[in-house]
Amino acid sequence: VLRRYESNRTTARAHRAFSGHEVVLVLSAKTRRGLVSLAINLRQHLSSHPEQIEEVAYTLQVGRAELSYRLSIVAMDSADGLNKLTRFIESEAALSDADFSTGANELNHVSIFTGHIKGSKTEKMSNEALPELLTLDNANRVAERFVKGVKFNWNLLYGGARPNRVVLPGYPFEQQRY
Repeated sequence: VLRRYESNRTTARAHRAFSGHEVVLVLSAKTRRGLVSLAINLRQHLSSHPEQIEEVAYTLQVGRAELSYRLSIVAMDSADGLNKLTRFIESEAALSDADFSTGANELNHVSIFTGHIKGSKTEKMSNEALPELLTLDNANRVAERFVKGVKFNWNLLYGGARPNRVVLPGYPFEQQRY
């Protein structure tokens, strides 16, 4: 007799890292075009699985490599995340390389942050500094620091009660022949 697997873990809704109930969606890619493709794929996934916003955020934070072109979105729920992903996709082409790289653009005002890390310009946030940042309860600061190259131990956001990881669309490799 086969039965559906039922997890013993509690649902991720109890695991929101910020008291304002925001989630931080983080994406990174080797190129801007790759980042846009990732955003499109994530938007399709979230539209099909809106109940998974917390699990998606956690999987993106801990289950993906951090590459040089970065996007972070602070969302209250799936609908907010979908709207912000759409806004990024539609406005990305209009951003100059300088505006994209520095994150100095109009998207910041709606909790959408972009950045391009050149070389090995990343800095690791100490395990002691992250809880201090979180006590300020500012998901926007965490998102902004991610796109500027700060490496977080994302598991500290959740303590011992972490959301489940979920299967997400893979990395969109460039379609170039050599």
